[in-house]
Amino acid sequence: SLGDAATTVGLLVLMVATQLIFLYVAAQLGHDKAITAETVSEFRKFRVEIAHDVQYYDAARGVSLARKVCSEMAYNEVAASQVDQFAVLKTYAGMQDRLWPQGVLLCIIALLVWTFTIVGSVLKAGMTLYSVLRMDCGPARTAWGVILQLVRLCICCVLAWYGGLYLVHTPGIGDLILNAVALEIVLQIDELIFAALGSWRLKRLVGATALPACVPSYAVLAPPIIGAFAFVAALLVAHVQPQRELFVKARDALCAGELDFIYASDAAGIVAWAHTPGARVDRLEERNFPDGGGAHTDLAMDANMDWSFREFTVQTVLRQLGRDHFIGVDAAGNATCYHDCYLWDENYPENPLGSNPAAPACCLATKTKLPVAAGGSWSVAQQQQRSVADAVITWNPGCEDTLDMQFELDLQIRGAVGDAVSRDACGGSCPPSEPFCDAASGLCIAPGCADVARYCHDNDDIGLRARLFCPRTCGCDDPRSSLVLANPDQGCGRNCMRTGSYMERLQNVTCEDVPYNDTAYNAFLDNWESVGWTWPQDFAATAVKLSVELRWGCWVLPWLLGAANLCVEGGAYWPIRPLSYFCPATCGCRAGDPHCPLTCPARDSLPNADCAEDLSIGNGGVCPVGAW
Repeated sequence: SLGDAATTVGLLVLMVATQLIFLYVAAQLGHDKAITAETVSEFRKFRVEIAHDVQYYDAARGVSLARKVCSEMAYNEVAASQVDQFAVLKTYAGMQDRLWPQGVLLCIIALLVWTFTIVGSVLKAGMTLYSVLRMDCGPARTAWGVILQLVRLCICCVLAWYGGLYLVHTPGIGDLILNAVALEIVLQIDELIFAALGSWRLKRLVGATALPACVPSYAVLAPPIIGAFAFVAALLVAHVQPQRELFVKARDALCAGELDFIYASDAAGIVAWAHTPGARVDRLEERNFPDGGGAHTDLAMDANMDWSFREFTVQTVLRQLGRDHFIGVDAAGNATCYHDCYLWDENYPENPLGSNPAAPACCLATKTKLPVAAGGSWSVAQQQQRSVADAVITWNPGCEDTLDMQFELDLQIRGAVGDAVSRDACGGSCPPSEPFCDAASGLCIAPGCADVARYCHDNDDIGLRARLFCPRTCGCDDPRSSLVLANPDQGCGRNCMRTGSYMERLQNVTCEDVPYNDTAYNAFLDNWESVGWTWPQDFAATAVKLSVELRWGCWVLPWLLGAANLCVEGGAYWPIRPLSYFCPATCGCRAGDPHCPLTCPARDSLPNADCAEDLSIGNGGVCPVGAW
């Protein structure tokens, strides 16, 4: 009837449309890879920047975040995705370097089952097509039958490809089984729709239709079966094997190499590391970071690897170059890597002259290793907590231009300075032996204080490290230098005020205010204004306003601020050098007062006259340190 014909056409359209929708979804999912080369790069970045950072160290268990991930102990907002992905990698690719791990074997089985299912559908469609062509049902109906079977054959072929890719890119073993079943349902969707929506009369009509018998012979079956095995082999070579290798790379990026260590950088930018408790440092792991290869020492300090100095240090430890095999002691009691780390004085062979620029990378692991992860002054936990003032005492207690010196710590100091500047002008990276990018020349160099002098007044990392490692070049030891950021928290240590050069200059400074047009005074105010614009807006506006008003001379100082005292260290809102060096008379300096000339008169037991007058008129003690 006309109704049955319309129902049949509608069902056929619905069947084809449904399979085309599933085909589109399969095509999209077939290209959606769970693990990509970008994922491997992210895992390696995770290992270098996060997994061993002391910030994520589990002190209760004494393990790094990397160890927790690879032991599937960590499940937090920092490493939740890495834990889940490692569980998949461990199940699919295994922990041993096998050619056919269980995930790959199950994938091959799923591909064979899926391919033979496709072959069965293709043979069924082919036999139906053959039968339609042999039936005498008129040109129009024969054409419709041929078109429908050809569409079905095309859908089967395309589904075979994208369904195969979908199975290949399914990493979870449980998901692999479920997805294989889901693909089977897609192939059977036409029969399910017919069974659910076809009328009773249409079902009886179809069931009563007798197609000519067509039993395929072995000659007919052989090509599809051979093609099925060839199809699976092609997927195996083109997709399964490369994916297995990618999974192994991802697994090694997460959990190969050294897992049991943590590192930290202090306020000076010096990086240090230590093994966590219970680390097996007397042997090497079979799989090494980052690609599973064996541990070796072919990485040298003059190699440009597109890493910062800090990253280079962490990379050497990840590669197990911090284990006893490389930095242990020999029969004479010397570190295995020790002699190659330094240049030696021929006249005094026991005295190192400085770091060897062509030393093996194990030297970097040797020179930056601390005894313990936590506890004690020389621990990674303490390294992280070290303030700028503490870092000055640790790395430059003598207020020397250590960046110009050749000694045991020169490599770490240069690396810290190099990490504070941009390396874009040098192609993005510099080797540890020449970690500083000279923007003017575009060359990587081993920096000296002359190279960082232009940063002395900067209110950023490179400015702080320039003052910390080149205090004399920057003027930390000169009472009337133009350096504004001269406090201990800005890199100029307190010992700079105890050096002979400082005391000599202070002895020669008269206890009189400098004139308003004094060159050194105005240079100081120029730098004050320049630095002021780098502070937060509200602080910057007031600081710049003060620097302009102070151009009138020291005499305006008592009337500028009521609650702040610009004559003493820490008396103002800004981290600046006290003005008592330039305005000792207005500041009421007396001999022996901090930041005051030694030529000032000795302190009396009573307030000086000027300060007494200020106090008597209710000026709130603005006359600064000279009150007593």
